Amino acid sequence: MIVEAVGESFVYRWPGGEIRLEPGKPIELPDERAQRLLAKVPGKVRVVPPPLIRPGWLVTYRDRDGRLRGGSDERAVGTVSSCDENFVTLTTSEQVPLGRIVGVTSTNDSGGIRAAWLVDRHGLDGMASTNLPCEFENNGKENNS
Repeated sequence: MIVEAVGESFVYRWPGGEIRLEPGKPIELPDERAQRLLAKVPGKVRVVPPPLIRPGWLVTYRDRDGRLRGGSDERAVGTVSSCDENFVTLTTSEQVPLGRIVGVTSTNDSGGIRAAWLVDRHGLDGMASTNLPCEFENNGKENNS
């Protein structure tokens, strides 16, 4: 679970560890530890939803000239560094408005492709219109209905 401090920074200590929580600097904690923290200091910590597009994933987007860029064919210019509510920041430091992203590829820890989907059909997170990314729908066959 991702959490961050609300208001003032503070240090949270437990047997075997400690972390400093600061507003605007989310930290990922194991769910059980985060639940304990939320119960211990209500109102001083908030849960931060995970980004729609995660660091290390790949995006295919239209550049300013309308050309498709990124994705698995052009990882050097399509790998996500961070994502907020308006932009994806790539590892090249380029910021791409979310509205220019046409496809997303989720990757595993070693960079292998896990799933890929089109944003107009499945949303940025791959779950907008179905419970599965499009490559797994109907055993990989296009749905023409």
